[in-house]
Amino acid sequence: MEQAVQMIKEIFHPFEVDWDDVNWWSAYEAGLGLNTAFLESHNLAWKMGLVLNGIASPQIMSTYGLERHAVAKELVQMDRRLVEIYAGLEKQSVDNFSGASEWLSTLHSFQASHYAYQAGASIAYPRSLLTASRKLLAVKVGKPDAIPGSRTRPAIVTRLSDLVPVPIASRFDGRFTLYFLVGDLSKNNALQGLVDLDTHLRRPRSIFSRYGSTLDSLPSNQRLISATNSALQSSLPRGRAFYSYDYDDIPQATEQYHGASHTIFRTSVVTTLSSTSDFVDQHITKLIYPTNQLPTHQATSIFRPHCFFSDDIPVVSPYRQTAPEAGAIFEHPMHNKWGVDPQVGSIIVVRPDGHIALKTDGFDMEAWQEVEGYFEGFLIPHQFERLPIKRKGMVSNANVSISAL
Repeated sequence: MEQAVQMIKEIFHPFEVDWDDVNWWSAYEAGLGLNTAFLESHNLAWKMGLVLNGIASPQIMSTYGLERHAVAKELVQMDRRLVEIYAGLEKQSVDNFSGASEWLSTLHSFQASHYAYQAGASIAYPRSLLTASRKLLAVKVGKPDAIPGSRTRPAIVTRLSDLVPVPIASRFDGRFTLYFLVGDLSKNNALQGLVDLDTHLRRPRSIFSRYGSTLDSLPSNQRLISATNSALQSSLPRGRAFYSYDYDDIPQATEQYHGASHTIFRTSVVTTLSSTSDFVDQHITKLIYPTNQLPTHQATSIFRPHCFFSDDIPVVSPYRQTAPEAGAIFEHPMHNKWGVDPQVGSIIVVRPDGHIALKTDGFDMEAWQEVEGYFEGFLIPHQFERLPIKRKGMVSNANVSISAL
């Protein structure tokens, strides 16, 4: 116990923690309760970060209890039922274990009915300032979709800058991710539509200009972790230090044409075209590696080589038993898992905690207006006065002026 006490005090350092008496203690492996506690902390931390840095309205703090109370209540109820089930095992004896089969069946049924919750797949937050939806949608466990309020589904895509398969999920660093699922860009003039949207995003009044700022770019020779950074080195496993970097830190051949990383937003564009297709080589490559330099203030937010991906790695459908109508093979797993029609596309806004905030139909200017309306509901612009909120059919439409803060 003395070792445990010392370890706790070292963890809390430079803060101090003490107690009068220790009545009971134990060592646990990470379990559902501890995992839930981490999610509690994450949910609260990124919201506090936005508010304390003057980026978001304090009203977003009210969503913490709205979102996490129901999750905690379900966890307590589940634990109570699990205790009841295990209490039934105590009624069995070595000499008379006739009820073991029934007990195991009960336990298995209980665990199977809560697999989705334990994996976080069934947890969906209600409509609020941070979860925008035209109508209340229930999460369909075992079905492909991207329901606002739910967690994103995992997928592996091909990064166009180096043709390396990578997970599409973004790292948890306090930023929102704007996913542009654009389907086949060679059809229906889709590529030109994306170019027009990128031109719109580069205007001075875009959300990239009104909220947050761009991160200062380091010289190329300072991008990767320095061996002299002893504090960071000591926190990494031996031999991993050199490989512990964000891909954004890698110098790009035409980095002067691309906008610097943003403090609030990141973008990821995903097409169903093969990464080795002629269309990508002849048309998209020219956009992500331009030959004519753009002015710095007009740097692209969409056509960035390390943020452009191909959804071209087929997988066996994880829903082949629960949703056989979706097909046995997913040719474009991200579009398939996220329930996006490649002929229509979508813009999906994902919060810093990995929960879906908004899903649009298509990725045209009307869809982008929904995205802007969502962020206008709680982010604080650089101007002294808020712009009027226009949120067509949206539920979360609070308007808070700077003076009220």
